[in-house]
Amino acid sequence: MEELIKKYRIEKPKLESLKISVLGLLPILIEKPNDKSIIHLIAGRVKDEESLQKKIIRKEGKYNSLSDITDIVGIRIITYLESQVDYVSKIIESEFIIDKVNSTDKRKVATNEFGYKSLHFIVSMSEDRCKLPEYKNFNSIKFEVQIRSILQHAWAEIEHDLGYKSNIEVPDTLKRNFSRLSALLEIADVEFDKLKKELVSYEISLPKLIQNSPEEVEINKASLISFKQTNKTLINARKKIIIEGATFVNFAFGYEILIYSCNYLGLTMVSQLEEVLKNEGDKYLKFVEKFISKVKDKYVNGISESIELMYLLHYIAAKTQNEREVSNYLAFYSSKNNLLSAKGIIELFKSLE
Repeated sequence: MEELIKKYRIEKPKLESLKISVLGLLPILIEKPNDKSIIHLIAGRVKDEESLQKKIIRKEGKYNSLSDITDIVGIRIITYLESQVDYVSKIIESEFIIDKVNSTDKRKVATNEFGYKSLHFIVSMSEDRCKLPEYKNFNSIKFEVQIRSILQHAWAEIEHDLGYKSNIEVPDTLKRNFSRLSALLEIADVEFDKLKKELVSYEISLPKLIQNSPEEVEINKASLISFKQTNKTLINARKKIIIEGATFVNFAFGYEILIYSCNYLGLTMVSQLEEVLKNEGDKYLKFVEKFISKVKDKYVNGISESIELMYLLHYIAAKTQNEREVSNYLAFYSSKNNLLSAKGIIELFKSLE
C-alpha cells in the first residue's frame, strides 16, 4: 500500500488536471444548441488519500498498481430526466474508450426490486483526443463517469445519508418502506419524462392551433412565443424595431410580466390579441414607430426580446384612455422600464387618430 500511496502523491496533480479538463469538455459534448435543459449538474472529485487508503485495505490484494484503481478520478453527470441518461451515455460511449469489464449499469434490477439506479462507466481518453496538446498527458488514465437523473441522485443521496447499504441491515418492515419510496421516485421519473414529451408536442402544435383555432389557445409563455413568431403584424413590428438598431436581450421574468399584464387587461386567449392586430394592425405599427422614436436612446442595456408583445399590450392599455388604469397596468413593469408615463402613452395613442 505504501508504494501505491507514494505513486498517488506523485500523480495527484495530473489527476486533478484530468478532472478539470473532463469537467470542461463534457458540457461541450453534451449540451444541444437548442436544448439547455439536459444537464442539472456535472461535478468531479479526485479521491483524497484517506479514502484511497481505505479502499486499498478493503480490497486487500486486488491492486498491484495505481492504474488498477479505476475510480480515483470520478465524474458525476446528473440529468434532469431519466431518458436523458441514455442520451448522455451514448455520447460517453462515442467520445471515450469504455472499459466494458469494469463498467456497470446499476439501472438493471429485477422487476420486483426498487433502489439505487445509476450508470457507471470506466473510461479513458480516446487516441484521437490524446493527440491534442491539452489531453496528451492523460493517455491511458482510467476514470469513472456516473450518470443518473436528478431523482435517482436524490434517492442515492438520501439512501447514503440514512446509511442504508443492503437488505440485510434492516428489518423487513423498513425494507418495504425503502422499496415503496424508491418506487415513487421511479414513477415520478417516468411521469416527468412523459410531461416533457407532451410539452414538446404542445409547442410543435402551437403554430397550427393559433392559425386554425386561436380561441382555443390560452395565453402562456409558449403560446406568446409562437404567436409573435408567426403573426405577420408582430413580425413587421419587430422589423421596425430592428431598423432602429436595437439590441435584443432575454431579460429575466420578461414573459411572466407579459402574462400578468394580459391578465390585468382581461386577456386570456390568443384570439383576443389576434383580433386587435387584425382590426387595428396598421394603427399598432404606427404606435410602435412613434414609441421607438421617443425612447430609442434610453435602451442602453438592450431591449426586451419580447418587445413587440409589450408594445401591443401598451397599445391595448392606452386604448382605454384611462390614466389611472394605464398607470396600474404599468406597475407590472419596473419603473426603470417605464420609459413613458401613463399620460405619455395615452397621448401617444391619441396622436394616431
